[in-house]
Order: sequence, then structure tokens, then C-alpha cells
Amino acid sequence: MIAVIVAAAGQGRRLGSGGPKALRLLAGLPLYEYTLDTLQRVPHVGGVWLVVPDAAREEVATALRRRGKFALPIHVVPGGEERQDSVNNAVASLPQEVSLVVVHDAARPFASAKLFESCIAAAQLRGAAIAAIPARDTVKLVEGGVVTGTVDRNRTWLAQTPQAARADWLRHALREAALAKRQFTDEAGALEQCGYQVYVVQGEEWNRKLTTPEDWDWAEWYVAHKRATSA
Repeated sequence: MIAVIVAAAGQGRRLGSGGPKALRLLAGLPLYEYTLDTLQRVPHVGGVWLVVPDAAREEVATALRRRGKFALPIHVVPGGEERQDSVNNAVASLPQEVSLVVVHDAARPFASAKLFESCIAAAQLRGAAIAAIPARDTVKLVEGGVVTGTVDRNRTWLAQTPQAARADWLRHALREAALAKRQFTDEAGALEQCGYQVYVVQGEEWNRKLTTPEDWDWAEWYVAHKRATSA
């Protein structure tokens, strides 16, 4: 069974006031619904575990029941203090028959079904895979405002989600991270630390993470553009 964890518990403080990021309305829909809509078109997914702020759990679960628009089973899970804690909560609630886990940030609402399929296929073949795009800009290492080195751009990729891995690998990596009290900004980091090889599939330019007010403005334009193009 393939399970998808949608991380939607972040507060989105850099976005300004307005409550948790993934619960805000983007063009009339809660941000997390864009990912849930896409996942309905991804083959072989057995269920979705939507991680939201604990205080909003009942509200979100009630809203999803009322809308009744999703065919896939959606389980609403309380989030933790950090993203890694939220993913841990979701992984702990997965049934044992789950063999592959996909983690995706609700803050990346425009990942395509094709991108999910590519990550899943690569992880099934290799054990773990993430979406990423090659860096275009020159990347500098900086300490105290001073450049200390230049990273080879040809070897630098910008990680996105979805990120997919064998369930036993992910459970092991998260357990080791918790024991060592290490925090990672993505699941690939935890897997790498345990020695697992993580493969890369080509990401998407529009799979942009919404972090700042400028990102949100772009997302509103993008939704309007897509709707106008479809019409």
C-alpha cells in the first residue's frame, strides 16, 4: 500500500498574519485542498494522511466530511512543534501494510499528478526518491557576511517535495533522527544520514513553495491563469 503524508501543520509566520498557512484560502479553497485534488488522480495511492495543527484537527475533519468530494480515504492527523515531529506523528499512525510513503508539503500546492507518479516509480525501483530541480544561480557559502566558498553549480540541485521512500527505510531514519535529537528540513536528509541512497527525479518549476507574501501573490496569479486557460 502507498500512503501519502501531506504536511500542513506549519504556521506560515513569514507569510504574515492570517493563521496557519495551509488552512488559508487561496482563490477560495484551503491551500491543502489543491494537493488533495491532485492526489485523486495518482494511481495506486491507498490513502492520505493530512497533518494539520492540533487545534484545527476537528475543524478540518468536519470540513472534509461536509465537502465529501474526495474518493481517497483522508485521515486527519495532529501536527507537532516542528515539521519533522508532524511527519513522525503521521508515520506512527500508518497501518503496517504500508510499503511506500510519500511526503509532500501542502505549501507546494501545484505539484502535478505526473510528478507524484515519477517519485513513486523511482522509489519503488530504488528505495527512495525526491523531486528536485538544478540550481541556476551560483551558490556561495557565507559565514559572518563573508564568502567562504563557491559550490559547483553543476552538482547542485534544489530539493522539492514530493519525497518518497520505502516505509521501513523512513521509519528507521526518523527513529534514528529522534534518538540523536537531530532535526532535518526534509525526509531525504534523515535518509541520507542513515546511509540510504536517495535518487532524484526532475521537479517542476511551478512546484514552488509558498513562503512569503510575494509567493502568495504569484500563486493567486497562477490559479487565475490556469482557470482562464482551461476556460
